[in-house]
Amino acid sequence: MVTSIQLGNFYNTNGRNVVSGLSGSGLDSKSLVEALSAAKRLPADKMEARIEQNATKSAALAEFRTLLASLKSATDFLRNPPGVNNAASSAFNYRTATLTSNSSVSASSYISVVAEAGAAANTYEITDITSVARAKQQTTADISVASETAAAVASTPAGGQFQAGTFTLRGQNITLADGDSLIEVAAKFNAVSTQTGIRATTIKVADGTYRMQFSATATGTVNDFNLNDIGTVSSDPSGVMASVGITNTQGAANAEFKFNGVDIVRSSNSVSDIVSGLTINILQTTPSEPDPTALTIDVRPDEQVARNGIINFINAYNDIKLFAARQTEVNTQGGFLDTAVLANNSTFRSLVSSIDAQMSAVVSGLEDGEPNRLSELGITFTTLPASVDLPEVRNILKLDETKLATALSSNYEAVRRVFEFDAVSDNANLLVFSRTNALRANEVSITINPGTETFEATYDIGNGPETVEFDVSAIGSPVSGYRLTGPEGSAIEGLVLIYSSTDVATINLEMSQGIADSAYNVVNEPARAD
Repeated sequence: MVTSIQLGNFYNTNGRNVVSGLSGSGLDSKSLVEALSAAKRLPADKMEARIEQNATKSAALAEFRTLLASLKSATDFLRNPPGVNNAASSAFNYRTATLTSNSSVSASSYISVVAEAGAAANTYEITDITSVARAKQQTTADISVASETAAAVASTPAGGQFQAGTFTLRGQNITLADGDSLIEVAAKFNAVSTQTGIRATTIKVADGTYRMQFSATATGTVNDFNLNDIGTVSSDPSGVMASVGITNTQGAANAEFKFNGVDIVRSSNSVSDIVSGLTINILQTTPSEPDPTALTIDVRPDEQVARNGIINFINAYNDIKLFAARQTEVNTQGGFLDTAVLANNSTFRSLVSSIDAQMSAVVSGLEDGEPNRLSELGITFTTLPASVDLPEVRNILKLDETKLATALSSNYEAVRRVFEFDAVSDNANLLVFSRTNALRANEVSITINPGTETFEATYDIGNGPETVEFDVSAIGSPVSGYRLTGPEGSAIEGLVLIYSSTDVATINLEMSQGIADSAYNVVNEPARAD
């Protein structure tokens, strides 16, 4: 039986590599062996190439998803997301407050103001700040001890020490033991301060001389106390508090001022319950002479936040355009480059095309004469020429910052409607819960009669009035309202309303869908196949 074959060695003859031991064959033996080896390797090479191509494609898709997520975030901030208590989620709801005074003293010396997102844009006046809120304070007489860690409590007190004993402070029993230091005394008061509303602090007056200060944990007369009164210290048989000579050092006071001519009294200097979304901090009283001081609060939309949100939106869109240009780049023969791994991906190309379409859309349902497209705000298309690093990029967005700034300052609400979904209803019980790009109606009359099970919408999109029935489901237990969904195929498809009542009603609803909202809906569609 043959168990091995000895072929010999390769050597070169007449330009051919042959194997010794095969005399006379004249065959290029080495080339034949290498060819056979290469042929055997071919399937593996194809597999490796495919693996490498799939890895490159997966990386490109991952990058595309990241870019889509950035655009989704940017459009979400400009679109007026549906729901309640989400004013901070919308760029156009942010507010800024400016302060002015009718005197030579800056208004910020008397008050500070914070306007939260969603606060009403308005002008207010504050006058006659006659009092600021203060916390009650009482202090002991001098206590002669070497340090705050030395004994300050004794059964037979000396040098202003506390008398040892137990007393009841607003329902809480506190026991000061013989030998307790000032630090320990303060700790015992502070351990129950949540219940009593009184905190203790050690004050060093001079070497060997200390005092204990007691302060209300909150300002205002409602938090007043008196350690010399039975109303605060209900039981003190040993005379603990009397032993240290409690005196008043600051009385409790409320903040008192006029807001738009109305007298306001609050226990705190931070007042946030006069106007929703507006917090006013009282800093000091205003003089009444020679003339009463008037402080003006002007709450306006924060144009800088809106501007930054719009720029972020433009950048997020342009990043996708740059990426798409690389993924569809062609060579000199007109074929796609090897790096354009998504060029033939129909989902990728369709999604980019759909996003592009939103940028040039005209917003319907706006008043005549108002801007209804990006170009009217200074946001236009341009072509980025090819460079060493980039192919030519068509239809990226460029911004005329002066034109946008002018639009924001002169007609902020109009700019907002170009981007946002806007809905105005004459019934406070009706809320837009969600919407999609299938929505085509801008003005809808809604008839609701739960008794006759009538839930209808009437609209006219240019073909005459049309009435459709909502798909209805009850909400609440028992029924306290209804979820109304526009039927498929209608001009209100994709519109979901919440009617938080069971009353009969006829409601007029006006809507416009801005570019940020429609672009968000495109990007937010369910994940697509690769």
